[in-house]
Amino acid sequence: MDTIHGLIPIDVRLFQLIDTPQFQRLRSVKQLGTSYICFPSATHSRFSHSIGTSHLAGLVFDGLAKSDPSLDLRSRDRLILQAAGLLHDIGHGPFSHMFENEVVSKLYDSRKWNHEEQGIKMIDYLIDDNHIDLFDTDDVKKIKAIITGELPSEYRFLRHVVSNHDYGIDVDRIDYLERDCYSVGLNC
Repeated sequence: MDTIHGLIPIDVRLFQLIDTPQFQRLRSVKQLGTSYICFPSATHSRFSHSIGTSHLAGLVFDGLAKSDPSLDLRSRDRLILQAAGLLHDIGHGPFSHMFENEVVSKLYDSRKWNHEEQGIKMIDYLIDDNHIDLFDTDDVKKIKAIITGELPSEYRFLRHVVSNHDYGIDVDRIDYLERDCYSVGLNC
């Protein structure tokens, strides 16, 4: 049950990702960093945001499949897209962007470290460390490509679902805008 989306059905196979220590740590990563100091109700986590993003990715996939059967979308593609929605923020550190901007940038050249690149590395670790056999090598490449927006042309329409650097609207932004506004008491 989610505050924003209500009851979210989750494909049971995705629990192989959700039930890992790497994903569960997102429960402790605050979505809005230290904003909870000024907005006491802004305590939601990257965990709930990632579940919401995955859910929205599935809804967009269903809409695409229904509206254009010529796309030849398969249920496997839906699972991969939802996995990308789950894992898109896996590389965030404590306090989210504040950690990246204020801590890491002082320790490293900020161009050498960011949560997206760290997330791509963490996906490999999460899969290896937990012996997840749900995805083959090509599936994992596709998940990463959806997150980075670097999909081959035959899957180009999927790259805009989770991370849309071209037009700026994607399920990641839709979820966090609605979730963040709700948590600080604003209408979205």
